[in-house]
Amino acid sequence: MGVDNSLVSVVDYGIRAMAVEGGMTEEIEEKVRQQLNLRGIDPDQVRIEASWQPVQFQEEIFLRLHYDYPLRLFAIEDVLEITIPLKAETVGISEHVFR
Repeated sequence: MGVDNSLVSVVDYGIRAMAVEGGMTEEIEEKVRQQLNLRGIDPDQVRIEASWQPVQFQEEIFLRLHYDYPLRLFAIEDVLEITIPLKAETVGISEHVFR
């Protein structure tokens, strides 16, 4: 699975958890970082933007991951190191009722 597909998969995982809880929580953020790590992405290199709790029932939530993907290009007697900015994002609807 490519890095871009991995980011999309983690965003999908995170937005579902956020919908149930009514927004991002510290626990969900930690689980998102664990999912990144499981897919070989350094979670410390990923910037997370999200709708934090409380997001009321049926209001829009979002999750966005930014990652500067390090890439090495090899040429004769030279190595070029560049980064490619990747972003994965999605929106959802809060399913949580805060009382």
